[in-house]
Amino acid sequence: GFATLPFFIELLTGVNLPTLTYLRIFRLLRITRTHSYSKAMDAVGRVFYFNREILHVAALLGVYLVLFTSILMYYLRPRGKDI
Repeated sequence: GFATLPFFIELLTGVNLPTLTYLRIFRLLRITRTHSYSKAMDAVGRVFYFNREILHVAALLGVYLVLFTSILMYYLRPRGKDI
């Protein structure tokens, strides 16, 4: 509820508040200190660790597909019309 409060203060008063986005790191640290989230983060870390080769291959394949598709779109674009 309080996360949207600065937006509404700026909207209603017209006063530009200072950006305090660097304070969001404290919110992230507070989440990671929680024990239940810590267990869940450990589980996610283990999944990434044990599946890292599969994830690397999938990321490389994704990069290749984006590159191939962009080259294909470049060469198959309509000629004579610069939009």
